Amino acid sequence: MKEYNHKTIEYKKLNGSQPIFLDVYFPPLPATKEVIALPVIVNFHPGGLCVGNRKSWLPTWLIGEYLRFDATDIHVQRLIPRWYIDRVLPLGYAFISADYRLLIPGSAEETIEDLQDLFKFVATTSIEGDDYTFKLDQNRIGVCGGSSGGLCSYLSVMHCSPKPKFVLSLYGMGGDYLVSHLVILRLRYRAHLVYRPISMLK
Repeated sequence: MKEYNHKTIEYKKLNGSQPIFLDVYFPPLPATKEVIALPVIVNFHPGGLCVGNRKSWLPTWLIGEYLRFDATDIHVQRLIPRWYIDRVLPLGYAFISADYRLLIPGSAEETIEDLQDLFKFVATTSIEGDDYTFKLDQNRIGVCGGSSGGLCSYLSVMHCSPKPKFVLSLYGMGGDYLVSHLVILRLRYRAHLVYRPISMLK
C-alpha cells in the first residue's frame, strides 16, 4: 500500500486541557518554501455518534492510499482507467479526518460546536508538512463521511463556515439531530450522576 505523508494536529482544547485532534494527509506535491493554497476534503468517521475516532473506517479507497503505482506516470495513465486513478491525494487535494465529541457524555450541540471549531481552525491555519506548508483554498472545501459521519457532513453545511462546496454522504444518517432526547440526554445524565445515588439512575 502506498503511504502518503500525514500528521496529527490538535485543533481545539476542552476545558483548557483535553485536546481534540485531526489527521491531515498531504498530497504528493513538489517541495516549496512558499505557503500554497490547496483544496481540502474533511472526513467525519462513522460509528452511530457513539463510537469511533478519526482513524476508524478511514476511506483509504477515496484518499488514494491503495494505489500501488505512480498515478502521475504517463504510461500508467494510458493503461489504467481515469476513474481508477482520480482519488483525493493524487489529484492534489489535502485530506483531513477529524475527531468530534460523541453522544454520552457529549450532546448534539457539542458535536456541532466541534464541527464549527474544526472549520474555523482549517480556514485560519497554515498547516506545515515535510515538503511544503499549505492553507485552505476558501472556495474549494468539501466534506464526506459514512453513517454518523454523513450526518456530520450535512451539519457542517448547515452550521459551519466556510460552507462546504459539496457533500459525499456514504449511507449517511438523517432526521432531526437536535431532538430533545439527544440535546437533553447529557444534561439528565450529569444531573443524575452528580446529585443522585447510582441506584436511582434509570
